Amino acid sequence: GRGWIDELKGMGKRTPVEVATFLFEGQGLDKGAIGEFLSKEPTKHPFSAAVLSAYLDLFTWPREFLPSLRLFLSRFRMPGEAQCIDRLMDEWSSKVHKSLDKVCKTKDGLFVLAFSTIMLNTDQHNDAIRDDRRMTLEQFIRNNRGVDGGEDIDESVLAAVFEGIRDEPIAVGATAGEEITDIDQIDRLLLSGGGEMETAERGTVERDMFEAVKGTLLGTVVKIWDRAATDQEVDAARAGVAGYGAACGHEGEEFDDLVCMLLRWGREYVARVQPGSKFRDASLLDAMLKGGAQGGAEEELRGLGQVKGLVALRTGLELAKKGKMNKGWVTLLECLFEMRAREALPDSLNEVEDFADAEGGRLEWSPFRERSVGRAREHARMESGGVTEGAGFWGGLSGLVFGGFGAGDDVVDSDETGVKVMTHAEAVKCVVGMTGVDVAFAEAADASYVIKVLLDCRARSPDETIEPGPAFEDQAALAMELASKVAMRAGEWEMMHCHISNVLKCDLPYLQERAAVITLRAFLYLSGTPLRGEVMETMKLLPFIRKEWFRHMSDRVGSGMREILKTERFEGEEWDVILGLCEATCNYGSGRMYVFKGLESAFTSEDDVRALLKAERGVKALALLLKFVRGDWEGDMRNSSPAMKIVCSVWTCLVDGGGPRKGEERALVEVCNTLHALVKGKDGVLSKAAGDAMARVLSLTRVERVTPEVWVSLFRNVLLDPPKIHMVAGGNGKSVFVVNEDVRVRCCETLARSSLACLPWLSSQGVAEEELKGLLGRMAEIFGENVRAKSNTGFIFESTIHTCVNLVNVLKLHDFQPAGGFGAVRIREELKRGGVGDEIWGESAVEVTKQDEAGVVQREEDGSTTTATTTTTTMTTTTTRATSSSFDPMAPPLSNPQEMNGGVVI
Repeated sequence: GRGWIDELKGMGKRTPVEVATFLFEGQGLDKGAIGEFLSKEPTKHPFSAAVLSAYLDLFTWPREFLPSLRLFLSRFRMPGEAQCIDRLMDEWSSKVHKSLDKVCKTKDGLFVLAFSTIMLNTDQHNDAIRDDRRMTLEQFIRNNRGVDGGEDIDESVLAAVFEGIRDEPIAVGATAGEEITDIDQIDRLLLSGGGEMETAERGTVERDMFEAVKGTLLGTVVKIWDRAATDQEVDAARAGVAGYGAACGHEGEEFDDLVCMLLRWGREYVARVQPGSKFRDASLLDAMLKGGAQGGAEEELRGLGQVKGLVALRTGLELAKKGKMNKGWVTLLECLFEMRAREALPDSLNEVEDFADAEGGRLEWSPFRERSVGRAREHARMESGGVTEGAGFWGGLSGLVFGGFGAGDDVVDSDETGVKVMTHAEAVKCVVGMTGVDVAFAEAADASYVIKVLLDCRARSPDETIEPGPAFEDQAALAMELASKVAMRAGEWEMMHCHISNVLKCDLPYLQERAAVITLRAFLYLSGTPLRGEVMETMKLLPFIRKEWFRHMSDRVGSGMREILKTERFEGEEWDVILGLCEATCNYGSGRMYVFKGLESAFTSEDDVRALLKAERGVKALALLLKFVRGDWEGDMRNSSPAMKIVCSVWTCLVDGGGPRKGEERALVEVCNTLHALVKGKDGVLSKAAGDAMARVLSLTRVERVTPEVWVSLFRNVLLDPPKIHMVAGGNGKSVFVVNEDVRVRCCETLARSSLACLPWLSSQGVAEEELKGLLGRMAEIFGENVRAKSNTGFIFESTIHTCVNLVNVLKLHDFQPAGGFGAVRIREELKRGGVGDEIWGESAVEVTKQDEAGVVQREEDGSTTTATTTTTTMTTTTTRATSSSFDPMAPPLSNPQEMNGGVVI
C-alpha cells in the first residue's frame, strides 16, 4: 500500500540510487504513488528527479520499442497531470533512445510514438468503442507522419506496433486510481466545450481535468470525429474539436497534433477534386460557412455529413489562424500546395504579387510561370485520375454532393431544377477564403520560425542532380512568396537573402523570376527601415541571372525598377546597384521602356539629379542615357529624343558650380559625338532634336572646364562637320538644294557661338596660330557652302548672312588677332564666292581691307548710316558675350527667319 512512503522517510539520508533501488525492488508498493513520486517537478523536487534518472538506469531495456514501452509502464501507474506524464515519458525517451535508434532517429520522435501507442491501446481495447469505429493501421500510420524530426517512421515498424497492441493490450491509467474508459463522458466534455469531470479520488474543475488527460483525449477526439456520420453528429464533432483546441489554449503539442490531423484530412479531401467536378446544392456550403445549425433548423445541415473532409479543412484552418503551431505550419503549407494544384486556392493566397504594365494592368504570365503551373496542375490531374470513392473516414461521398468527375459529367442545370450548382474547387475556395488563413502567416507570433519553415519545405541545393518533381518549382514559389510577406511584416530579411542567393544558383527559372520580383518589392516596402542595405545587397545579385532567363522576366524587373526610380532616393554606392540593374534590364525590349520611364521620372527633378551628382555617379548615368540616345539595344530608338532632354538636364546640374568632376571631359566628348552622329543621320526629327541638345550642352559648358586639346578635337570632329549639302536634279533642268535646313542652321549657330566663346580662350592658352587659322578657315568654308546653295526658301541663306556679319565684326576685335583678322577675311572671301556683295558689311561705317603680314586689320572711318548703326550695335552686344566664360542657356535659338530682320545677336 501507500505506507511505504513513511518507511521511505524513515530511511534517513539516502542517495538517489538507494531510493531508486528501493522503489524498483520493493514488494507491495502502490504503483500510483510511485508514479506521483517519480514525476515531481524537478526544479522544486530535484531529489525526485535524480531518483527517476537512477530508477530508469535499473532497467535492462529490450532493443525493441513495444517490449521496452510495456516494461516501463508495468512498474508504476501514470499520474493524472499532463506535466507529470510528459516528464516521465521524456526521461524514458532519453534513456532508451540509443537502444531504439533504429526505430526513431530522434528522441522527440520516440516520445511522440510512445504517446501514439498509448492512445492506440485505448482505442483497440476499450469496450465502449464499436469495432467498425476502431483505428485502422492506415490511420495509425497517418497519425505518425513526420513526427521523427520531420520524417516518417518506417511503416514496417508502425505495423509491428499496431499488430502488437491489437493482439495484446498494455494497461495504462491516467490517474492513481483508474483508467479513462468512459468514452461517453469524454464525448460530453469535448462536444460541449465545457462542464466538469471528476476522477475517482478527487473533484477538479474542467481545466485541471483536461490538463491531466489531454494527451489521452486526443486519440479519443479522433475517434469521435471518425464515427460521426449524420449531419448533427458532424456538426457536434466540429464544435467538440474546436472546444478541444480552445481548452489547449490554442497552443502546445496536443493542439499542434490536432491541427495537423485536421489539415491532413482536409488535404486528402482536396486531393479528390477533379477538373470540372461539381458541388451540388450550394446550400450545404452556406450552412457549413455559418458554422452549423447552432440551434437553427435541421434542414440547414442536410448533407453536411457527406462533406466531412471539407468541414475538417475549415476547422483546421480556423484553429491554425488562432493558435501557435510548430510542425502544423508544414502541414498547413502542404495543404495549400494541394489546393493550388487543384485550382482551389483563394486569390489572396494563390495570386503572386506582380508589378503593373504600362497601362496599370496585370503583366502577362511569363513562359516560366505557364510551364511551372501547368506541370503542377497536370501532375495533380494525373494523381487524382485513379482515385475512387471509398468508405472509412470519408463516409462515402455520394452523387448528391458530386456531379461526377471530369468531362462528360451529367450535371443538372440549376435553371431547370432549382438546385444550386458550383464547381468543387469554388466550394473549397469559399471555405478557405472565409477562414482568413492568409492572416495566419502575416500575424505569426514566431516570424523567424515560420519563415524558416516556409523556405526549408521546398529548399534545393545547387549541387543536387536529381530532377525535382513536376510540382516542385510552383510549390517552392508559393512558399517563398508567403515567406517574403512574413519577412517584410516582421522586418527580417537575412534568411530571405540567403534563400534567394541559393535560388539564383539553381536551374529553376520560374523560382528565379519570383525571387527577382520579391526582392524589388521588398526594397519598396523596406526602404525606410534599417533593412534597406540588406535588401540592396540582394538586388546586387539580380543582374547575374542567366541571360536567356532574364530576357523573359525583364518586363517584371523593369516595371519594378520604374516604381523604385519614381519613389526612392539613392546615395553613394546604391546608385551603382540601381544603374547596373537598369542596364542589365535594358538589354531586352520588354523591360527597356519601363526602365526609361523610371529614369525619366528620377531625372526630371533637379533635386534627384543633384543627389546623383553628389554621389559622383553623374557621368555613369550619362553613359546609360546615351545608350538610349544611340539606340544601342537592338537598334531601339523609341526613347532617343526624350533621352536627349534628360541628358541636357543631367548636364545642366553637372556643370553648375564647382570645379570639373571626374570623367566630365570624357563625358562631354561622348555626348557630343553621340549627338553629332544623330545630327548627320537620315531621321530629320531626331537630327533636329540632336542639334538642339548639342547646342544646349555646349552653351552650358564653361570653356575653362575643358582642356584646349579637347576643345580643338570637338571643333574638328563635331562642330566643323555639319550635315552635308548636296544638290539633285529638279524639274526644268534646275538643281534642287537638299538638306535639313533647320538642322544645318542650328549647327552653324552652335558653331558660331562656340567659336566666340572658345577661340579667344584657346588663343590665350597658347594654342598655335596655325591651328586657329585652320579652324577659322574650315568655318568660313561651311558658311560659303550655305550661301552658294541658295535654297528655295532663303532661310539658310539669310541666317548665314546675319551670322557672318556678327562673326566678322567680333573677329576684328583685338582679342582675336592675328587669327581673327585671318578668319574675317576668309569668311568675306567665301561669301563673295557665293555672290554676296560688300554692301552687307556696312562699308559706309567700317571697311575691311586686306590683312597684312602682321595680322593687323586696318579700318577706315566714314559717315554714319542706318546699316552702320545696326552693325555697331551688334558688335557691341557680341563683344560682351565673347568675353564671357559661358553663354546664357536661355538665349533664343537662331532658327526663325522672322527674327533675323535688322541683325541677330548670337
